[in-house]
Amino acid sequence: TFQVQDDGGTAMGGVDLDPVPKTMTVNVTPVNDAPSGSNKTVTVLEDHTYTFTTADFGFSDPNDSPSNNFLAVKITTSPAVGGLTLNGVAVTAGQVVSAGDIVAGKLKFTPAAHANGLGYASFAFQVQDDGGTANGGVDCDQTPKTLTINVLATKLVVDTTDDTIGGNISSIAALLANKGGDNKISLREAILAINNTPPGSYPVRIEFNIPGTGVHTLTLNSQLPNISKPVIIDATTDDSFAANGNRPAIVLNVNGLANSTGLILEGGASGSTIRGLVITNFTDVGILIHSTSNGNTIAGNYIGGLNANGNLVATNASQEGIVVMGSNNTIGGGATADRNVITPNGQFGVHVSQTTAIGNAVRGNFIGTDASGTVATTQPLAVGIRVANDAAGTTVGGVGAGDGNVIATYGAGSVGIQVILAGSNNMVQGNRVGVSAAAGKLNSQHERGIQLQSQDTTVIVSGNWVAGGTYGIAISGSSNHVVKGNRIGTDMAGTADWGAGSSGISVHGNNNLIGGPNGGDDNIVAFSNASGGGAGISVIGTGTGNTLLCNSIYGTKGTGLGIDLGNDGVTPNDPGDADTGPNNLQNFPVLHSAITDGFQLSLQGALNSKANSYYRIDFFASPTGNASGYGEGKKYLGAVNVATDGSGNASISTILGVSVPAGNVITTTATQTDAGYYTFSDTSEFSAFITAKEVNKAPTGINNTVTTLEDQPYTFSAADFGFTDAGNNPANNLLSVKVTTLPAAGSLTLNGTAVIAGQFVSVTDINSGKLKFTPAADANGAGYPSFTFQVQDDGGTAMGGVDLD
Repeated sequence: TFQVQDDGGTAMGGVDLDPVPKTMTVNVTPVNDAPSGSNKTVTVLEDHTYTFTTADFGFSDPNDSPSNNFLAVKITTSPAVGGLTLNGVAVTAGQVVSAGDIVAGKLKFTPAAHANGLGYASFAFQVQDDGGTANGGVDCDQTPKTLTINVLATKLVVDTTDDTIGGNISSIAALLANKGGDNKISLREAILAINNTPPGSYPVRIEFNIPGTGVHTLTLNSQLPNISKPVIIDATTDDSFAANGNRPAIVLNVNGLANSTGLILEGGASGSTIRGLVITNFTDVGILIHSTSNGNTIAGNYIGGLNANGNLVATNASQEGIVVMGSNNTIGGGATADRNVITPNGQFGVHVSQTTAIGNAVRGNFIGTDASGTVATTQPLAVGIRVANDAAGTTVGGVGAGDGNVIATYGAGSVGIQVILAGSNNMVQGNRVGVSAAAGKLNSQHERGIQLQSQDTTVIVSGNWVAGGTYGIAISGSSNHVVKGNRIGTDMAGTADWGAGSSGISVHGNNNLIGGPNGGDDNIVAFSNASGGGAGISVIGTGTGNTLLCNSIYGTKGTGLGIDLGNDGVTPNDPGDADTGPNNLQNFPVLHSAITDGFQLSLQGALNSKANSYYRIDFFASPTGNASGYGEGKKYLGAVNVATDGSGNASISTILGVSVPAGNVITTTATQTDAGYYTFSDTSEFSAFITAKEVNKAPTGINNTVTTLEDQPYTFSAADFGFTDAGNNPANNLLSVKVTTLPAAGSLTLNGTAVIAGQFVSVTDINSGKLKFTPAADANGAGYPSFTFQVQDDGGTAMGGVDLD
């Protein structure tokens, strides 16, 4: 406040001072103060790109109130190495980058290829706020700050075959800085350095650059350390891989060490990849994935008795090629480059085991063969692929091109693929057992191609191709499985005899579905029972509810049946189907006729089974029938639904729109179902077959003259009517004679009773001597009487057929 004073003075009581103080207010216009940035160090992986955020520049504006906003960064100096780019364009010294572009992820740094190091690159910067420069304000940090970029090494290059430790293995960086006296990195050193480096969210690569382009063998002095950090071991990076025809050329020779395993992935190694190695001469396991190690890929390796040329060679006895106890691991792959060739001298090629083994895939591998997939091992291999001990969600093979595994085994009792005491949701799809990669037959010694043993959670077995063995697919004490779309016992043409020694499919369990009602569900089961004691499909034990639908079964040898309930030959039907046994010994239908016009097939028959029940009747055709007279069914024709009455009887009458040549044999099965014909259970054996006949063409009789003595009756025989059936092949039989008109004199009688015009006389009665002509007393003469007739065959009139001359 203030008071003004004048120069008039105060004489005689004058007042020279303003009696009322006044207020003077000063307005101060703000001027922007400089913001501040802060030094920062960021980290990026070798051969990766770092994307900057606004936080990396440490912007603050403590001297302005309120604080201004972060507007931009001025790049004061450029990094000496690597590339700093804005939206893909190099940033230059002095360039200003907006905070908006930084937020949008456009400002990035990329180190030079394969470069790494602490403090690898840096650049100076100044942050800028949005306060402006009016009235001498400052919007830019007056002291440039430094952003330093560390590039972490993600790769170690093995450049020696020696199994030594000479360098500093305390970390990746330490080993790179001090490789030891030989100035090289061994595989052992690389694994130890990676194990000793603090974990990151990335796998470190181990590549190879061993001098020379020949095959390189790393002979171990002791087992390699377990791998405890994520790593990509890629032996295809060595130039020997290309020189070897893109085949593994880095040989890891475990040297027959006692209880040795080639490589072990511990829990900390999740996300690892092992590619392009030959792993041989181990005594326990080639590659072991621990129960807590997940998401690993094992691809493109030769494991066991193979050399770098992919040829089978003798190797020491071992246990297993690859053991998987973790989850979501991939063994192999659909691409040729991902295929493992696994031929250990021991128990299992690939073993997926334990409750922790969930969601694993084993696909595209050759197991028990050479690298061509055409030569089978002659060293012991008990099981090609085994899924066991509650392992769940395993896919063995797959539906994609190249996903299926090619498998051969060696040794008595061996199995191609075995699922035993496993968990849920396991699938076996698109594999070949005993069939080569070139679609030829392998000299595999498997007893069972695919086996589901003691396994009651559903396994889907589909699209597999099995040749040879004692059993193609064996369900052993197991229930609730689906076996569909498999080819067993023959080549793709369906003509080669690659059949099982016993049963093509053996079922010992309950509620298994073999085949199915949908297109592509049918299994092809050919040439089974080569050694006797089997069938195309056998259902043994006491199991019930097994459904066998739409399968193509043919060429079963010896006394074997196409379908055998009890594996003991034809089981006769019993009235009312009260018997029990495998599939409750379901009665089969009885066919009466099968008539074809080349486009349709008319079928007549009957079923006797349980009273007031529902059945699906499936029909099949084959060029020839089974030696037993029952079945088989090479071609599935179609189905019809029937219901039995209170006496257990149902008639079968249908016309199927299928082409079946006359002379083919027709057979059928019955499968019990619900009232909606949707849920299926017990399927019967094949019925006795009948031969399909053409639509009936009229037979022919011939005019005839017979002679008898006066007052003597004449007894007709079937030959008198001159029956022929040249229009049908095979010819039908004489069924009866229709007397069209009566003789004008004398009497024509059947078993003593006068015949009337239009009456049919059966061939049975004719052959029994019951049809006679007696002239009137004392009458005689040439052409004395006559009558007209028409012969009738037993071909029927189905589909427009004509059975009468």
